[in-house]
Amino acid sequence: MKAHDDQKAPDDHQYLLALLAAIKNIDSPRLQKLVFLLETAGAPLRYRYQMHFNEPYSEDLEADLNLLTTQGFITQEVESSTGKLVIGSTGAATDPQNISEGLRPYLHAIAELAKVDARILDFATTFGAWRKFKYDSRDAFERAVRNAGDKKIDAEGARFLERLGLLTKS
Repeated sequence: MKAHDDQKAPDDHQYLLALLAAIKNIDSPRLQKLVFLLETAGAPLRYRYQMHFNEPYSEDLEADLNLLTTQGFITQEVESSTGKLVIGSTGAATDPQNISEGLRPYLHAIAELAKVDARILDFATTFGAWRKFKYDSRDAFERAVRNAGDKKIDAEGARFLERLGLLTKS
């Protein structure tokens, strides 16, 4: 089954739970970016995305998060200090033994994506979205650079994209 097929695979929710188990707690916008970049890198996650304020957004991912919350597998709470929606896994979902085999090859990328500076993650996501939806690598990179507006972020973002295998040196 190809990514973004209309049919959901039975293990889609397991992959999402495994991802949340690996990162513990994460705010909703960051999770959207992380899942998008993991899919772009080849992880077996299947979500459809659209551009939303120059970033990829998946209503399908949001729906799956709401379903998993309703079923008690994860929690979604508004953080009082920031007002951000924070998502966390509960019970068996937090057990490292429950990390799905399909995501094991991506554990290093998951850990790196979960801790990377938000500005670098924004840069990488902007590049990935423009690359996926519309532009070749060079044009997508130039758009990400314009969006970041910070030479330090540009350089760090490029190195980060290379480490994830999303950008090759030219």
